[in-house]
Amino acid sequence: MALPAARRMTELHDFKLVCSGEEFPCSRFVLGAKSEVFRAMFSHEGTVEVDQNTVVIKDSTAEAVDAFLDVLYAGKANFSVELAR
Repeated sequence: MALPAARRMTELHDFKLVCSGEEFPCSRFVLGAKSEVFRAMFSHEGTVEVDQNTVVIKDSTAEAVDAFLDVLYAGKANFSVELAR
């Protein structure tokens, strides 16, 4: 199975990102393997994010978080110039 397809398989998800009221189920493995920020977060036990398996992102948009996950899982994303700002 290709990694992009795994993003849509909810039974493989053990973490979620929340932004603008939308939940984005995902895999800690993928987040930690592809992002130094998430890898560092997961290496510290006892944080709210690790305990609740959730990160709430307040300074972005749901569309940007979706594009971010597309990049992590597929290596590319389709988004507008406005989204990148």
